[in-house]
Amino acid sequence: MGYPVPLTPEDWARVRYEYESTSRKVFEICAEHGISDGTLRDRVRRWGWKRRWSGPVPREGPPPMAVSIIEAHAPEGSPGDPVEEFEELRADLKRRIDAIIEEERQERPRRYLAGWEEFAAEATKPAGH
Repeated sequence: MGYPVPLTPEDWARVRYEYESTSRKVFEICAEHGISDGTLRDRVRRWGWKRRWSGPVPREGPPPMAVSIIEAHAPEGSPGDPVEEFEELRADLKRRIDAIIEEERQERPRRYLAGWEEFAAEATKPAGH
């Protein structure tokens, strides 16, 4: 790696323009011209260039941006309101789950008793049969 080539006054004018008048990032400007960001900060301070920093951001943040509101309508023949459809599906799913739970509640005692009857039948058989 060779020694860095000193920048000409024209090069420094270009660096100053890019620093003060564009939104390019400092590291991009420095990489393009072969200087470090410390060198650039030193030149800004010593040569009195206009700093980019415009002050702290207020606690409530920057002012809100103006956004135009576009009213959208569903195309002709499209399904209804997706929120209503979701709520209908949710209610149907809840009904199905409740039905399964109720069926399980009613079936459980029968299965328990059926198992008990088989156990009792086995237990009362004479030995060896």
